[in-house]
Amino acid sequence: MKIVFVGNCQAGALRGLYDKYVQPYTKAETFHVRRWIRQTEVDHQTVAQADRLAVQEQAFATQQLPSDRPEHRFPVVIGTFLWPFAGTERAGNEATADCQQGPFPADMSDSHLDRAIQAGTDVETAARAYIDLDVTTVTDLDRLYDITIAKQRRLDETLGFQVARIIADHFRDEALFTTVTHPGPRIMKHLAVTLFRDMGVDEAILRRIETWERGTMLPSAECPIHPSVVHHFGLRYADHGTLYRFHHEGRFSFADSVRRYLTGAWNPRLAEALGLVRRGGDPTAIRLLLEQALEQSPGSAPGWIALAGSRQRLGDDDGAIRAARNAALHDPDVASHHSFLAGLLLRSGYHDGARQAHLMAHRLDPGAHFNRLRVPFALMQLGDVTTALRLMREQAADPIEPFDPPRYALLIRLLDRAGETDEAIRVAHEADALYPRNEAIGKLLTLLARRLSVRAKQTRT
Repeated sequence: MKIVFVGNCQAGALRGLYDKYVQPYTKAETFHVRRWIRQTEVDHQTVAQADRLAVQEQAFATQQLPSDRPEHRFPVVIGTFLWPFAGTERAGNEATADCQQGPFPADMSDSHLDRAIQAGTDVETAARAYIDLDVTTVTDLDRLYDITIAKQRRLDETLGFQVARIIADHFRDEALFTTVTHPGPRIMKHLAVTLFRDMGVDEAILRRIETWERGTMLPSAECPIHPSVVHHFGLRYADHGTLYRFHHEGRFSFADSVRRYLTGAWNPRLAEALGLVRRGGDPTAIRLLLEQALEQSPGSAPGWIALAGSRQRLGDDDGAIRAARNAALHDPDVASHHSFLAGLLLRSGYHDGARQAHLMAHRLDPGAHFNRLRVPFALMQLGDVTTALRLMREQAADPIEPFDPPRYALLIRLLDRAGETDEAIRVAHEADALYPRNEAIGKLLTLLARRLSVRAKQTRT
């Protein structure tokens, strides 16, 4: 089955969530066709070959993609009222091969500051004036909020979603948006669960998304919220000390972000290095480029984890561990940083640290499919059979978990190591009946049968 998600970055994020939670069971091929740019012939072919379409509904007219395929529709979500000056990319914003929308695209823009740039105003004068500005004196924030909610409510009523209610109920207490068009986890999970339910996805999988997912599958950049907007709406999650993530470069205060915007400051060397990583470039070149880039952006967790990877490839395990620790320090809520660190620590013999890092990765993202086998296997290697067996039993009890031969084999080995040989044999027979041609399960069954036979002989004598 081929499923095509049609729409802006939110459609791409929904595709990512589908691939993470649903695709392991449906084995569907998924694609993302961007609706906010002119479609290519390849886009039209992708849509024409789809078995099902998940199509984003906009509050304005968009180019239609002709298709007679079944459509599941979901609404676009916009948080304009939090960033009244966003919408047009910064003057002089230039895309590069490794930063395809440029460092200051429409989502990260500010037309008020753009006017100061175009007027040639001194940076410090413009920054001070903007930081001290009361935004309510130049725009009606309440009216902007009312318009945003009204448009969202119309889409919700048409499509069967409740985004407007979520915004009204929660926007003061938590970051429902990171930029104008990038919703936070609460909204993205609602979009995913409601859309996937309409697509017939099992309710047990939908509960996983609601319970486990902490991210959004959207870019990590955060557009700073003006302090007077924070004050006007009474936002309880932001204040003058709040730090905002600028792409992959680290976090900055509102005041620092304003000055960086006025001067167009960013780190193209870091973007180039991360692009080289994605393309599988030479590790020595990557290491040198990253070490230079991190001098400018020492708070870049993606930079540090990429440096860890390049050092590992070059055989510098201690340097890789130091870099991975820095990544986990600067972005402690990213499970993959802890997972990568755990692998490095395990290979270097730091078993206790590896165990803690693996468990942290599992706690942060239990929905990461690869971790569901990797973590208990690593714990078994580290001698923590009790925890590993608990995790595998939880998976075995899950009615939708695809308990394939590798999982069966690991569960059997863990049961045997825990001294539960009879249960290990029972599970091995169950696995052998389901996968009669699987060599690993057959060998385990034979080994356990021999061990049971030896134990019986010892008991008789």
